[in-house]
Amino acid sequence: MITDTAAKEIKKAASLAANFMLSRPFYASVDITNFCNLRCDGCDYPLLLGQRQLGSDLPFEGIEARIEALHKAFGSLVVVLAGFEPTVRTDLDDIIAAASKHNYVGIVINGTLIDRRKAANMWKAGLLFASVSLPTTEDKRFREITQVQRYGVRDVKNAIETLIKTAPIFGKVAITVTIDNQTTPAQMEEIIVYAESVGAAVSFQPYSASKPASALTGYDVTADKRRITEETLGTVFAGSLASIILELKRRHGHVIGRTVALRNFDTFIREGTIPFKPRSLKLYTNGNIGLYPERQAFSNIDARLPEQVWQDYRRHVEELRAQGPFRANNCYRCVNLTNPSTPLGDIVGGLVRGFLKTI
Repeated sequence: MITDTAAKEIKKAASLAANFMLSRPFYASVDITNFCNLRCDGCDYPLLLGQRQLGSDLPFEGIEARIEALHKAFGSLVVVLAGFEPTVRTDLDDIIAAASKHNYVGIVINGTLIDRRKAANMWKAGLLFASVSLPTTEDKRFREITQVQRYGVRDVKNAIETLIKTAPIFGKVAITVTIDNQTTPAQMEEIIVYAESVGAAVSFQPYSASKPASALTGYDVTADKRRITEETLGTVFAGSLASIILELKRRHGHVIGRTVALRNFDTFIREGTIPFKPRSLKLYTNGNIGLYPERQAFSNIDARLPEQVWQDYRRHVEELRAQGPFRANNCYRCVNLTNPSTPLGDIVGGLVRGFLKTI
């Protein structure tokens, strides 16, 4: 006999599988806090903090209601709890448990606030994977990027190793490495070798500033010192960042990312935009919802009913589709977010859109 718990898990898996196969959204990055203990260069947190634009965090009940509404609008998703730094919340375990009722839950963290108790509690609450940011293996550079002297590379490595040691059998840990204009292939390989030694995966992404203006066409990228230039692409990465990553992946394994997605890294560096599919969502702390990595808000989870949010999503996607291929001016976490639609999903989606135009 199938237990209630097993039945719920089967239903959750079926819903997520349907979303994936039918080319619907299957991934949502959910911001749960306006606070962070770091001040990273390229993040909009220091900017918004200085402008006093950040309000207090939504209580647990509000977060729970948003996640439930997201489920009603889109079905079961891969929900990734995000920032600015989700581990600052004292009710994080409750949020993970609430999110995991209908979804598969991950988290994106900087690692500096993790200890054994916190790691174990997150896994116990229902966490399935953790992504820990490690931008460099050098303490001096780490402190330059984070603009905080209190923490170093060892603090992040301790978090990675603690998460791995406390993880359940299906729990996964990935190291997210942001490649900027000072990163070298040797440093990238050093992180992969470390990941191999502790049992973590590695996810590379080219630097893409998250300041609000950076998602707009008018953003002046030439003034951003962390941005990978075409000169760096040629002199440091032999003309192709993607080829370097693919070679490291072939040599070591442990690197997350399909070839087609990694190839887009070079496109982003040269053109400033990246192809994407409208299959990933971003839920901001003010309740706005956008596509990821496109980021433009198309609805608000607090102000609209779930069925209205779904219609807002469809309308926004069709408006973008009418403008031509989907392109985003931000490359943040694009390894995980530029998954192609499935052939079945494209066929079914095209038939449905054609039918709707006739009625």
